[in-house]
Amino acid sequence: MPLSRIARLRAILDRSSVARYALLSSVAQMVIQLILETGVAVMHNNELALVSDAYEPALAAAAVKDATTGLSALPATDPRMQLYTAYNLARALFVYHIIYMLATCLQLFFTFDSILHQNSVELVALNTINLGLFGYSLMQFFQSVSTFNALNDILALPALLKSAAPTAAAAAKGLVLKTTSIFHIPSMVVSLLFLAGGAAATYKLHHDFGWAIYKRIGANIGLRRQMMHYFFLMMLLKLDIFFYSTFSLQFLVIQTFADAPMSNTIIHVGVSFIMIFVLVILCMRGVRSENARLMQAFMVGTVGCMGYLAYKLWQATTEARFEPVKRSILFSIVVCLILALATLVNSFICYRNFGTGLKEHVSRQASVRRRREREQQQQQLQHQHLAGSTASVPSAAAYAPSPPQPAAAAPTAAYAQPPQQQQVQYQQHYQQQAPPPQQQQQQQQSAYHQATAYQQTQYSNGGSAYQQQSSSSGYGQQAGGNKSGGTSYA
Repeated sequence: MPLSRIARLRAILDRSSVARYALLSSVAQMVIQLILETGVAVMHNNELALVSDAYEPALAAAAVKDATTGLSALPATDPRMQLYTAYNLARALFVYHIIYMLATCLQLFFTFDSILHQNSVELVALNTINLGLFGYSLMQFFQSVSTFNALNDILALPALLKSAAPTAAAAAKGLVLKTTSIFHIPSMVVSLLFLAGGAAATYKLHHDFGWAIYKRIGANIGLRRQMMHYFFLMMLLKLDIFFYSTFSLQFLVIQTFADAPMSNTIIHVGVSFIMIFVLVILCMRGVRSENARLMQAFMVGTVGCMGYLAYKLWQATTEARFEPVKRSILFSIVVCLILALATLVNSFICYRNFGTGLKEHVSRQASVRRRREREQQQQQLQHQHLAGSTASVPSAAAYAPSPPQPAAAAPTAAYAQPPQQQQVQYQQHYQQQAPPPQQQQQQQQSAYHQATAYQQTQYSNGGSAYQQQSSSSGYGQQAGGNKSGGTSYA
């Protein structure tokens, strides 16, 4: 039976109290922030429902399109048209509540995945998500305040009261929308607290996860650096998928409510599909199989997507339709640009490392090999457990009277030797026995720290010992498709 992820996670949590704290804290953060964000979304929709009930005729008149131009029949200066535009943009804010809820679930995924695979690089992504949640809660609060203030200014226009619904004229006269600060402020405080707690847990987990990488690839400094670049690239791709998806979703919703041309929507959907799916698949398959053409196609496509993001950044800063949501859309585009640039640089580093031995540790065959090793370990543990349970239950023969003992035999060669030589043989015998599991782990960790310190000393000093080790292991030599010209990693 293969070792399931739940069983692996349970074994890790049993060994590490820090991992238990990190996972429980992540679950609590998701539950609390989902409750608070749900309160924000419900209160926001309730306030907008007051506007639609009081000014339903005005909103219906502004929604009528001209048959020739396809635009609203009312001029832009008409109070009913101003209310219609501000109301639609306020309705579009629901997409930000969905994005925030998805981000809270994403931080739990990164916590679970980093603990399960003992990947310290994904802890960086976890802290990035927590930092983004805190910043997004601040921006969401200010965006909600500015949106409701703009709506209140329009609702206070005397000319707009004439277009109110007859049954709601009294309510429309003194209508003032309330901000959602009653939920936003606790959300910001909770985000800040979990950001600090997650950073503290990350610092402690980083030391525990370093041992897992050592067991996987050994103490080779160069190969460990390549593995860290690979992990960092995989982490960036996961962040790219999330932030590209959220940018595409909010831009699509804003264009829908702002009555943008259909051609812009089709182009946006096509580019978004390439950014989210095609480029990510090219990069993952290219770096794991060390396929140079796939990586080159990925890098060219990433540069093209960065150009598209730069164009959208220019649109968001110059066009009036993005004014109510300018802060959030700029934040999303800037984050996507930073992630795209970081992914491009790191993918180029991984591309230059092709042919140096990393493929044997990250390919599909390596994954199958590690899974078989875990299955063998599980079978050994099951056999040991069965053997221990069988030995602990006494049989019926144990209670039978013992037969008469024969006369003492002559002493063996070991016992016939002098006492000092017997003691030496006893020490050699016990040194050959396997130490307890806890002592084994301590010995292995001590060997890991000693080997790492030695490798770092040799690597920094440029000693001949490291160069000889690199050349003998084939790391410094150039294999098939390496781009460094056959020089050593140093």
